[in-house]
Amino acid sequence: VGQACLNNLLELKSIINSNDSVKVRYWNLGNGTNASDSVVKVSYYSEGKYLVKLTVATIYSCYDSAYKQINIHPPPQIDLKKEQNICNGDSMYLKANGAMNYIWKDQNDIIICANCNTFKISPKKNTQYKVIGYSEFGCSQIATTNIRVINAFKMNVTNADTICIGQTKKLNVSGAASYNWLPDQSLSSFNIPSPYASPSVTTTYRVYGKDFYNCFTDSADIKLTVGKPTVISAGKDTAVLSNAPIQLYASSTFPDIRKWQWKGKATFSCLNCASSIAKVIQDECLTCTATNIYGCSSTDTVCIKTFCPGSEVFIPNAFSPDGDGINDLLLVQGAGIKLIKSFRVFSARKTTLLSGYLAPFSHRLSFPQEGQLIAFKNKSRDTVIKVRDNFLAFIFEPIVALAV
Repeated sequence: VGQACLNNLLELKSIINSNDSVKVRYWNLGNGTNASDSVVKVSYYSEGKYLVKLTVATIYSCYDSAYKQINIHPPPQIDLKKEQNICNGDSMYLKANGAMNYIWKDQNDIIICANCNTFKISPKKNTQYKVIGYSEFGCSQIATTNIRVINAFKMNVTNADTICIGQTKKLNVSGAASYNWLPDQSLSSFNIPSPYASPSVTTTYRVYGKDFYNCFTDSADIKLTVGKPTVISAGKDTAVLSNAPIQLYASSTFPDIRKWQWKGKATFSCLNCASSIAKVIQDECLTCTATNIYGCSSTDTVCIKTFCPGSEVFIPNAFSPDGDGINDLLLVQGAGIKLIKSFRVFSARKTTLLSGYLAPFSHRLSFPQEGQLIAFKNKSRDTVIKVRDNFLAFIFEPIVALAV
């Protein structure tokens, strides 16, 4: 043994020619260790030169020594990329440097190339390759490389959609590393996965996606159908009896309405129907909003005036304003009364006692059930009262207050 490799286990044997029996064998291995066997195994953990000395003595104390220099060499330093990528269907060359000879093996430890530092591969799946490099002294080193196979991909995109002219819609795509949209004039950005689109006409957008390694490309289309608001009619303005049911019916020029919505101060039998029955107490304008399949909204208004016939008004012909809590108030009531704009109080001789809301009368306004309530109180005993409205007039005969 003259040349050896770092960390390898060496076996040293002694060859002795002596007519006398050997009594002593003494090894000095040069690395600070000794041995006395005929065969010695030793490893050296630092490269360099080591002088091994063997001393032998016979039974008659005759001594002799032999010397051997051992050169310890390091393993070769293999230069090989640890991680590499390849597109599925492509080929590539694996190359190793740093040794004199090479042996390549696959992940099943099968030799696939001997005495070559470069060879061609076409893997179909992720594979690990191993190379063993040998120096001129027979020292070896092992290096591995992991080959990742990049496969084709499929992008995920949103389905075709509709949009109202003047609005924006978010487009969504995923599954790629980079994107490119066409046409890009009506997009907020052409190279992001989720741009906002605002087309003025029906447009089909095509997006191209690439993976991170530029191996494969995929494309997809998203169609945005642009629509306009549909003209609707909520009906003609009309007049009805206060709180009486009225049939409302909204209609459209095209049968593309998917949502109806009624609004206003009224009671509706159905808020989200084209046809609805409403009750209105006071004059009111009701609004109908319709949304079509494109998301476009349009509105129309129908105004309803309410009225109340005189037969629905009741005014008592006597009261006793003596402060005893019984029949002290004169109550004017009836269904559908919105407002009494003025009133006057006359004496039996038709002299005006009070006009408007003047003392000593006290009054209050409320809405009992379907009519407005107006109350007047007078503490005098003999009074003739006449109430006049711009639309209604009520004359009372002379009233004699009740005395208790």
